[in-house]
Amino acid sequence: MPETAFTADEVALFYDRLEEFFSAVLGESIHYGYWPADDPGADLSRAQDHLTRLLAGKLGTGAGEHLLDVGCGTGRPAALIAGDTGCTITGITISGNQLAPAARRARDLGVDDQVSFQWADAMAMPFADGSFDAALALESLLHMPDKEQALAEIRRVLRPGARLVVADFFETSPIPPGTVPETAIGVLPNHVPPPLDELTGVVAAAGFTVTEVHDLTADAHRSGEAILAAIHDYRPRGGDGRIAEQVQQAIPAIVEHAHEHTGYVAITAEVAR
Repeated sequence: MPETAFTADEVALFYDRLEEFFSAVLGESIHYGYWPADDPGADLSRAQDHLTRLLAGKLGTGAGEHLLDVGCGTGRPAALIAGDTGCTITGITISGNQLAPAARRARDLGVDDQVSFQWADAMAMPFADGSFDAALALESLLHMPDKEQALAEIRRVLRPGARLVVADFFETSPIPPGTVPETAIGVLPNHVPPPLDELTGVVAAAGFTVTEVHDLTADAHRSGEAILAAIHDYRPRGGDGRIAEQVQQAIPAIVEHAHEHTGYVAITAEVAR
């Protein structure tokens, strides 16, 4: 897919306008799911929770530790991790409209004393050096206009020995020019995923030691089909129905090409002690 240079403001506006759309289509978590062998019949919502808990295991955080959720979205992943592990979590987002739903989900799951959410740009975070024991970037790097700067900021706010987990898409083969309909180009504020070695290289170049590269492509593959099923009967509501319709029309073409040209990975990395 052709590269599109989205700004942080454009990404924020996109999610501000489509908070209702994504909640209606994807439920309480706006990310891919993971279908483990012992739960092949999971629906998308349960598979999303499976992915969150898989990533939480890689983070290894517990009571007394402070996790940074970079691009917290709806807040459900942070709330689940806090409830399961006992850690404290700060979630950041550049979409102001995500803050209230995220806080509500933390209250509903009884972890609002452990989890807080705030507006912040991941490329210029308002935190002191070494503020956190771990960081999670769950499908947030693909939105970053400058991945290198975002990762440098994450590295800055982590203490020595801290762990980072990145879950994101990577390119398995280039998409031939002209194969994606124009209606799907420039609609979603996602940058073209890099090849896996490039993605891991960017993480390492930011000062992290990559300790694990877990290819989840096969286990996450059903996410595309589940998303297509979820949007089939969606009918836009509210004042931003037009943009919701555009996204609804674009997603099938994007999912089709994602199946052929992208994979899904969880990268675990550490800060040197």
